[in-house]
Amino acid sequence: MRDYKFGDFLRERRKALSLSQFQLGRLMGVSDKAISKWENGTSKPKSGLFKKLADILDLSVDDLLRCELYEKKGCTEFELMEKEIWGRAKERLALIYGENAPLIVQSRFDYEKSKLQGTFMPVLYSLIAKISAVSKENGYETSCTGSLGSSFIAYVLGASSLNPLPPHYLCENCKSVHFMPEYKSAWDLPEKLCTCGNRMARIGHSIPFETVQSEIKCKYASSVVACDMMPNAIEIIKEMSAFMSVICVKPNSDSTKKYNPNRFFFVPNSKPDFKIVNFNEEERYDLYANYSLSVLPSAQLDKLHRLCVECDTKVEEIFPESSMLDSLSATKVEGLDEFKSDYMKGLLLKTKPKSFYQLSKICGLAHGTGTWEEVGRELFENGVSLDDLIAFRDDVFMYVIEAMRKKGIYEGYGFAYEIMNTARRGLYVINGIKEKDRRFLEELELEPWFISAITKLSYLFPKAHALYYVQKTIYLLWFKKHFPKKFDEIIL
Repeated sequence: MRDYKFGDFLRERRKALSLSQFQLGRLMGVSDKAISKWENGTSKPKSGLFKKLADILDLSVDDLLRCELYEKKGCTEFELMEKEIWGRAKERLALIYGENAPLIVQSRFDYEKSKLQGTFMPVLYSLIAKISAVSKENGYETSCTGSLGSSFIAYVLGASSLNPLPPHYLCENCKSVHFMPEYKSAWDLPEKLCTCGNRMARIGHSIPFETVQSEIKCKYASSVVACDMMPNAIEIIKEMSAFMSVICVKPNSDSTKKYNPNRFFFVPNSKPDFKIVNFNEEERYDLYANYSLSVLPSAQLDKLHRLCVECDTKVEEIFPESSMLDSLSATKVEGLDEFKSDYMKGLLLKTKPKSFYQLSKICGLAHGTGTWEEVGRELFENGVSLDDLIAFRDDVFMYVIEAMRKKGIYEGYGFAYEIMNTARRGLYVINGIKEKDRRFLEELELEPWFISAITKLSYLFPKAHALYYVQKTIYLLWFKKHFPKKFDEIIL
C-alpha cells in the first residue's frame, strides 16, 4: 500500500527548503527517481537512511517518522522582521531625501522593492548594514564585493556606501536635489553650495539594479570587514539563530588561499539553531540552504582605521581631489594594492585616466577576461574613448537599454538583461550569438564593434565591485598626499 502521508510530508519539507528532487537525491546519495518514488508513496527510504534524511531536512528522526513538522517557532518573528526592515527602509529614505523624494528616487526604491519583497535579500542587507554600523561606531570602514552596490535599497539601509542613482547633488539640510546627467560619477562633480548656504553632498554612480539580480538568483551576498571587527560581525549574524537555522562554515585553514572568509548559510522557516561545520562541508549546505552570506576579513581596512586615528581624520570627510589622479598617471602606486601590479601600471600609462570614472573603468578592464587584451586595447587604439569601452557587465546592459529607449522601446528589458548575463559569463565565446539576437541588436543600430566585442568577452566585472576598489584607493591616496610619512609608516 502506498504511504501517501510520508510522501506528501517529504515533498512539502523538500519544497520548503527550496530543494529539487535532483538536489535531495545528490545529498542522499540516491537518484532523483528514488526521491520521486518516496514522494509518490511507492517506496520508502531504507532504515539506515532515515537519520541522514532527517539531518538534511533539518528534522529529528521522530518528526520524520511521525510525518509532522516541528512547531515553526521562528516563522512569526521572521515575518515581523521582514516587515520591520521595509518600514526602516522607508524611514531612512525619508531621512535622506525628505518626505517627498524626487520621482527618479522614489521610482527606483519602488522598483527594487517589487523585486526584493518576499525574498531573503533585505534580511542579508540588514545584517550587512548592522555590521557596517557597528564597525563605523568603532571607527572602521567596511566594503562589499560583487554587485551589492547596485542596490539602492542596500544603500538606503546602510549596507552599501555606494549610491547607485545617477550622479547628483543633495543638500542634507533642505533636501534639495540636483541631478547632473552630463557626469558619470559623483566623484567627478565639483563642489557646490546650496541656495540655503549648506555645502551639498555629491553622490550617485549610475549603476543599474539589474546587474545585482544574478546574485539574488544565487541567493548570496558578501561583505568585507576589518580583521579587528570580525568577532563583532560573527556575533551579529549569530543573533539570527533565534529565528532560524544558521550554519557557519569555518574558514579554510589553507594559508595559500588569498581569502579566508567565514560563510554563513540561512534556512528560513526552520528550527532555530546555530552550528559550525568544516570547510569541506560547504558544498553540501550550498545545495539546500536558501541564502548565504560571506564575511571576508581585510587587513587593509585595519590599516585605514589606524591612519584615520593617527591623522585625526574621518573617511566621511575625504572627497577625491583631481590632483590625486596625477599620482596614478605617474604610476606612483606604492601601497595601493589595487593598482600596484605591473599589469595595472601598464594600463595606467596606456590610458592616462582623467577622471575617477575612468579610473573605475580601468579596474573593470583589468579584472575582466578579454575586456582589455581581446577587445579594449584595439578599440582604444582605434579611437574609442576609455569612457565608452566595455569594462563592466553593467556597460553591456546600459548600451542595450539606451539603444532600446532611442527606438521608443520601454518594455522588455529582460532582453537587455539576457544579453548582459550571457556576455558576462562568456557564453557568447563558447556558443556564439544567436542569429535572432544579432538581428535585434542590429535593428537597435548598436555599433558593429559592440556586437563584435560581446562575442569575445569571457568574463565581465561588476561596476559596483570596481567602484569599491576605487573608493578604497581614494582614501589611501588622500592620506598619501596629505600625510605621506604616516602613510609610508602604516601602509608600506
